[in-house]
Amino acid sequence: MRVFLVVGAWMLGVLAVLALAGFILWSNYGREYVDAIQTAAQEGAAIGKSKDDGSCYALTLDKLKACDSFKCTLETKTFASSCFRSTRVQTGFCEDVPRISNVVKYLSWLGDTCEEAAPDNDNCGKVLEEVVKYCSSRSH
Repeated sequence: MRVFLVVGAWMLGVLAVLALAGFILWSNYGREYVDAIQTAAQEGAAIGKSKDDGSCYALTLDKLKACDSFKCTLETKTFASSCFRSTRVQTGFCEDVPRISNVVKYLSWLGDTCEEAAPDNDNCGKVLEEVVKYCSSRSH
């Protein structure tokens, strides 16, 4: 019984420390991240209205190559998602992009594309998931 009390108290202590750390991080950086993501969403939607999906992809890759932080990754992923949601469909753009349901081809495409497009960016796959989601929502 005593062991359970000690373990329970320890777990509560860890949770309290994590909650405090989360609060401090949100207090210091939360508004900055929210503002940056909202701006990226607005930019992506505005650009997407005047571009085709191939252009959204090219712009996403350009942004991705310049990315070197978690914040930038969130901004680029949000930009891509918004751009693709508001873009015109380009015939043939999605032909080489596998559906998300085909896991082997999907992972292979992500690896190959990231190696070519942004080899130094560890978050490339998270951003390019938006391309796969977009193409998976379209008929191939």
